[in-house]
Amino acid sequence: FSSAMLGVSGFETSSQFIEEQADGVFPLTLRNMWRGVVLFNPLLALISFAALPIEEITRNKDTVLAGTAKVIGHWIRKELHFPEHWEIGEFLSLWVSVDAFVVLAGAVLTAYVGINGLIRRMAMDRCLPQ
Repeated sequence: FSSAMLGVSGFETSSQFIEEQADGVFPLTLRNMWRGVVLFNPLLALISFAALPIEEITRNKDTVLAGTAKVIGHWIRKELHFPEHWEIGEFLSLWVSVDAFVVLAGAVLTAYVGINGLIRRMAMDRCLPQ
């Protein structure tokens, strides 16, 4: 579920830009966003299912992407004959975790900016006191 939420973060903020876009651009923006979601969400799920047993996925449901990155990193180190002291799995796991944090923090910041724009617009339309 958490990887699916990472895949669709941004849809909630796309409507904030309608006023600044030319006519006909917003449907194209939504189409492009849907293309990304339709491509990446199933791909992430398939990679997770291929790398981890289903029991581990259900047991670690909040950290599946980090666990998948760790397993794939260990596989890469083994198959490409990197030295044993190179912890590629741990590095990829940390990278995925930090990236997820940054994406979700950006979504929260964007939502904060968006609500300020909404309140400002409602005040300009005289739905709220200026």
